[in-house]
Amino acid sequence: MHAPSIAAILALSLVPSLLAQTTPAPCFEPALGVNLGLGDDQVSQGNALGFSFPGPGNTVVTAIDISSNGFIWLGSNANSACCNGYVPGFLTDMPRIAPFWMDLYPPASTSGVWFNTFPATATTLARAVVTWDQIPEIGMTTPF
Repeated sequence: MHAPSIAAILALSLVPSLLAQTTPAPCFEPALGVNLGLGDDQVSQGNALGFSFPGPGNTVVTAIDISSNGFIWLGSNANSACCNGYVPGFLTDMPRIAPFWMDLYPPASTSGVWFNTFPATATTLARAVVTWDQIPEIGMTTPF
């Protein structure tokens, strides 16, 4: 595996609460985990977090669905929601976290969309990390 460049990677860490931990999680997680093998406009469903994440409206999220287009559903949804942050849809669809929402094209990537979980230890909280690594926008050749 290559060493990802900071400019070409986006990782999102979910932790179960905002409580302080004695050892902070790394800013960049080098253990990318499992390559989800996502193609264009696809969603990997049912990715277990390994902990309960407090969701909107007093819901509890224990699994997430990950879109190849740079966002995460906080529940089960197979909609890849292409392409670039349609605000009315964002406000009316089910809850999601959208850190990199655009028409990404994983088939042109030298890496892909990755998912990893880390259990709690005596000094750190459990966390899940989603990474979109070396993925260009559709029609482009240079990854973000």
